[in-house]
Amino acid sequence: MITTRRRWAQLSRPLQVAISSWVVARLFLGTGWIIARVVRPDSFQVHRGLFAWDGGWYQEIAQIGYGHRPLAIRFFPLFPMSARWLPDTLAGPFLVVVANAAALLAAYLLYRSLTQLGIASLAAERAVWMFALWPASLVLGLAYSESLFIVFVLTATKSVEQGRSLPAFAAAMAAALTRSLGVLLVVFAAVAIIRRSGKQQRAAVAMAIGATSGLVAFLGWTEAAGYGWRAPSDAQRPFRGDLVDPFRGVGRIVVDFFGRSILDGLHLPFVVFALLALFWMHQHFTPEYTALAGSIIAISLTGQIANSFERYLLMAPWLFAAIAITSLDWPPRWWKASMAFTSICFVGMTTLVFMAEYVP
Repeated sequence: MITTRRRWAQLSRPLQVAISSWVVARLFLGTGWIIARVVRPDSFQVHRGLFAWDGGWYQEIAQIGYGHRPLAIRFFPLFPMSARWLPDTLAGPFLVVVANAAALLAAYLLYRSLTQLGIASLAAERAVWMFALWPASLVLGLAYSESLFIVFVLTATKSVEQGRSLPAFAAAMAAALTRSLGVLLVVFAAVAIIRRSGKQQRAAVAMAIGATSGLVAFLGWTEAAGYGWRAPSDAQRPFRGDLVDPFRGVGRIVVDFFGRSILDGLHLPFVVFALLALFWMHQHFTPEYTALAGSIIAISLTGQIANSFERYLLMAPWLFAAIAITSLDWPPRWWKASMAFTSICFVGMTTLVFMAEYVP
């Protein structure tokens, strides 16, 4: 026990915080799964476990490729194809390991990147805990691509800050090959090109080229493979509906909240959170970060169906940092109460997800 404590004390503070929050989040994930199993033991998603919802799609792509179902093409390739070389029995577990390892790395990188931007260590620590225990962070423990995507985004933005063009290009391209939202790094790059100079400006150009190249590469492959370059967006339509402007998207969520569909209406508090966090981001971060986070929020509200809105916010982790910075002015009991509340919401959302009542 003494040896274990000594080894723990020797770890850096960012790594301690990342590991602690990662472990607690997985305990909550398991708790939600157990509750769902007791309440609704016949739920298909309960039996899918760590491959629930989109996790099942990623597993099938890793095992079979894109030819098994036409709608699979809406999932970008880097995450599932990383396991394509493995036997079918190992491909799924490999994706779970990658997703969880990337979630731990993302928490560590978030802490380090925030302190390197001059943000107080306590605020960075709180941001990591908020990020880990955000209700939709349950997907970071499943076979989902979000955690890997966040690692690439944090690496790309950090590379621009450090004026490193090659890592900025590579990370941005990888992000765009992992999720469609990766191309929004062009927004960060465009603002950085205007505001920065020298090595940082060149790194921002490299980021823009990398993000564009990743998207073009995948769409080019879908065209060459016979699916058509619009296939990923067309395949998404049954799940997200037709495109609408963000204001109409918010209006639909408000209508749902006040009576039409209470579960769909539950997105409203998260929309309010996102807008408040974006406002505080504007006060504490440079315009590059605020523009990227704002574009992610806007794109997330452009579907007729608001499913997964909470999950999309994970891809702009600086939103949690903005709240964390603001929380430094709160009485300590407010912070503790907020973390207790979000922990309860994490377990509650996990339970609903495995009961097949809520789409993560």
